[in-house]
Amino acid sequence: MTVSAQPRQLRAQASENLLAPLQISAPLSIETFTDTAARVRHIRATFRITNPNTRRIELQSLNPIVLRDLDGDPTNNGAQPTIRETPFRNVRLYDGSDAAAQAEALQPTRGQIFNPLSGMPEVDIRTTPFVRDFRAVGLDPDTLVVPAPEGLAVAVKNYGWLGSPLAPGASINVTFAVDLPNINPSKPAADPYSFSLVFTAVESTTPQQVFFHNAIIAAESYRLDGGPVIDAPASCTDARVLDLAALPDGVNACQIIQTATHTYGYMTTSNNVSYQYDGTTFLNNTAAEFPQPRP
Repeated sequence: MTVSAQPRQLRAQASENLLAPLQISAPLSIETFTDTAARVRHIRATFRITNPNTRRIELQSLNPIVLRDLDGDPTNNGAQPTIRETPFRNVRLYDGSDAAAQAEALQPTRGQIFNPLSGMPEVDIRTTPFVRDFRAVGLDPDTLVVPAPEGLAVAVKNYGWLGSPLAPGASINVTFAVDLPNINPSKPAADPYSFSLVFTAVESTTPQQVFFHNAIIAAESYRLDGGPVIDAPASCTDARVLDLAALPDGVNACQIIQTATHTYGYMTTSNNVSYQYDGTTFLNNTAAEFPQPRP
């Protein structure tokens, strides 16, 4: 797996253009396993992403994008288009032959491991949280405007991986993953072996609220992916949520709790302004406590 970012970065509501593109390393690791019972192959790759700018970047998310050829002429494009309405290109079999027909079969997801005790795959909470539906948590990719390479149009997908604040020169490791369902485990040569994923980086200028949004999204992702319910108050820095060493600047407190069906939380900033998430909606200027009542 390879990944590539747009050479020009995203302008969005409450966001700014980056002075220079994020730097992406070669893969640090590529891992795969096959769930033979479910006939699903899981592929994950970890990359190091670095902020080469002279200012801090509030990296909110990494959203896959579609690059559409406007006129069907590949000679006048500023970049290689993706395959149809997918964020993938260069999809190939093990022998190097073209497998573009299978691009839609690749399903972006969060990194997993195979548990030999249960005989089942499970989410690896050490990997980058994946959001299946940004609109469901109030982040609409249709409001984002990505400068398109010459000859192409851009569409931002409604799913992706969560980012993290990056100081000048700082780096984070990001794990991208896909599932390939409905395979024949005895014929791996018939399945995509290599491909490229194209994404764009979303930056926000409201870092404390983005941090809280990301904490809720990560906790919901953990719950929906089958993780044990966080039934006692836990910091947003918890390994089951954002897995951070400390709260970011400007955040005094951030807590998460869950039931079997919902995630709840609150955050207080250094300006003593508090926010809540009541299981469905983000609330502004609230008490510095979990929303009440809860089921």
